[in-house]
Amino acid sequence: MEDEQGKKMIMGKKSRWILKCSLFIGLAVLAAGCSLFGPQDGSIRIQLVGAAEHNGEWFTYVLYAADSSPKLVGYTQADSGSTAIASGRADISLAGGREFTGGTEFTISAFIDLPPSGGTPMGGVDYELKPEYHGTVDGDTVVQLVYPANFFLSTSGNAQISLYKQTDYLKPVYSSENLGTAYIHFPLSYEFIIRNDGNALLELTGSPPVGFSGSSSDFFTIMIPPAAANLLPGEETEFHVRITPDTPGNRTAVMTIPYQGTELSAFITTLSVLVSEPAAALPRTGQSIPVADGDDGTVQAGVPWPVSRFTDNSDGTVTDNLTGLMWQGEPYYSIYAPAGLEWGASIQYAENLILGGYDDWRLPNVNELTSLVHHGVSDTADWLNGIDGFSRVRGDAYWSSTRNYTANYTAMGHAVNMDTGGLWRQNISYYGSFAYVIAVRDAAPGVIELPKTGKTSSSRPGDDGDLEKGCAWPDPRFLQSNGIVYDALTGLQWKQDPYPSKIAWNDALAYTNDLEYAGYDDWRLPNRHEMRSLVSYGSVNNSVRLAQAFDTAVEAEDFWWTATTYASAYGDGSAFVIYLDTGTSDYLAKTQLHRCWAVRGGAAQSGNPAQ
Repeated sequence: MEDEQGKKMIMGKKSRWILKCSLFIGLAVLAAGCSLFGPQDGSIRIQLVGAAEHNGEWFTYVLYAADSSPKLVGYTQADSGSTAIASGRADISLAGGREFTGGTEFTISAFIDLPPSGGTPMGGVDYELKPEYHGTVDGDTVVQLVYPANFFLSTSGNAQISLYKQTDYLKPVYSSENLGTAYIHFPLSYEFIIRNDGNALLELTGSPPVGFSGSSSDFFTIMIPPAAANLLPGEETEFHVRITPDTPGNRTAVMTIPYQGTELSAFITTLSVLVSEPAAALPRTGQSIPVADGDDGTVQAGVPWPVSRFTDNSDGTVTDNLTGLMWQGEPYYSIYAPAGLEWGASIQYAENLILGGYDDWRLPNVNELTSLVHHGVSDTADWLNGIDGFSRVRGDAYWSSTRNYTANYTAMGHAVNMDTGGLWRQNISYYGSFAYVIAVRDAAPGVIELPKTGKTSSSRPGDDGDLEKGCAWPDPRFLQSNGIVYDALTGLQWKQDPYPSKIAWNDALAYTNDLEYAGYDDWRLPNRHEMRSLVSYGSVNNSVRLAQAFDTAVEAEDFWWTATTYASAYGDGSAFVIYLDTGTSDYLAKTQLHRCWAVRGGAAQSGNPAQ
């Protein structure tokens, strides 16, 4: 019995000890305002104590939910307000007592309004300021500010304006700011932020609060003015500048922001921008017969062809005056290889060719080869054979030097059918995969310079990825503004978001013709050259690439309508489509349902805002 009672007493003491330890740990956790399981959601309160000499005066706070660098990163005002000091105290629950996510970083700036001190304060008011308090929410958080230890007296009322440019982060603006490159006929907007980094009220005194001067000042417009004219210490306001250049060249303007500090002052900076034209211009397709309102034959977008498109050099060569390229007048043909050559042999044949006294011939890339296609005739080969200098051009597939991206697929080469104008891929990895060959070389500059294809990787010398012929792509190529994406390569302006579903060709024309968007009403369906210009033949997946560049959703593995009708099918109704991921293109019945993307602008159409 005694042993049993002793055991019970010992067990009772252990239980009480465990209970006391558990209560102690629990109280310690609560007192620390934290959790064994990580940061907890909670509220934020400010307690001001020890300010009895300022009873009846105003205690003001500003709360920011912020990242670690409050002046330059993601600074968002969450709450602000004022309350009169009573009995030397103020107790404020911030943001209406709403919950903040555990781990949220926050910053509090607080100050006490004082009567004039005899100095030169802003607006007749001095401030006693507390340096910014930075903390992290972990359960219910109380920030206790003690007067006077946490405060210092401002007798001068010095305000300090700081200007930042909004990019991926806030970038300080100094006496001169280069805004980069802009393009004619494409307005660009820039966001600036004015911040009071002083210790007194900052007053914007200009009318308007931001002004421009200088010879190019007409290009610079304030689209969204500052929302606030008076900024307390730590507060900020933003404004938007729009640049609308219509001629190329360097443009500069002096931006002035008058404000009141210890005396009337102004923030002055010189903004500069280089205005450029697009790097390349796309030619017309050749289609001139209207089929439906807004189609390729109606709009005829692009650079017109020269009156004399080709020149017979009387030496077996023909010069294209549109592109400046010189072509082999009579393509390769041999009775020993009546079906043409394999892809690699075609490159080698062109490299070994000596014709017209030239030995720098090569196999054309996909952009160069498709430039020969005439979309206004039923058979491009017949059309070429009717031009002096060309002969024996076959209405069949011709190799380009552009090989597809082959990370996960069979090696394929792009070929153009000189009958229909179709562009497809053909297997180049096995014996017997033949196509015809027409060689090309660089000659004199033409009306336009064709752009590069985007191919940069090479599988053998002399291919597209090795030579990279054509106009270089600008970097960055795509610029976004006001829901429009500008292509600095072609000068085309694309609606940022494509049409969200598949539709028939006539419905795609109607949608783009009727579209009023971003202040413009001259949207249209792109022709075949324009839609294919979005393709990079060096990309494994153009849908993903364009989705990233346009910051929008682009459906993969889809055909996209063009405004270009297949010339041999005016009666039965077929139009060309582009398969974005591979860059191939052929014609399909207009009654089928496919994707569409609205475009405006380009070489022959600058357009004006809708009235």
